[in-house]
Amino acid sequence: MGCIEPRADLEMKDSGSVGSSGLSDDSPISKPFVPMDSNDGSGKSFCPPPITPLTADINYLQDVISNMTSQGSTRLDAGIVGGWYTLSPKWRTAWDGTAPVDYGGNTKKILVFMTDGQMNVKYGPTEADKLDWICYNDRTDGCNDIAVDAFLKTCANARAAQAMH
Repeated sequence: MGCIEPRADLEMKDSGSVGSSGLSDDSPISKPFVPMDSNDGSGKSFCPPPITPLTADINYLQDVISNMTSQGSTRLDAGIVGGWYTLSPKWRTAWDGTAPVDYGGNTKKILVFMTDGQMNVKYGPTEADKLDWICYNDRTDGCNDIAVDAFLKTCANARAAQAMH
């Protein structure tokens, strides 16, 4: 489908907890990703459109925004770390090779994060329900708390990365 699983999910699957790579902007070369839906318990996940490249073409950006749809579950933790990847110079090789620019200097990096504000990692109340890897060890609504904690830690880590420069 072209999607990848968040690193936090892989760490949860492999070690039972979210580790530091799932909460960081480690380069895509330094830590591997796996294809979405390699978890047979997740069902067929929604795969959003590719990230829009940096551009000053306002008409193009307006078209991209007007074509957005609401679909799938809300993984705030995956969204915020994905947004950080678009700002981090460690991800330069994944985009066009020149952006994102380094922290500091005259460039302000601003991440706009839109959400309905509701984390819903687990899709239902029973053992048979579909789930993301982050719920692999905890099939209760408590796995949403794990994802919220990952979201908050990622926000703090992204802010600290920019503040250091």
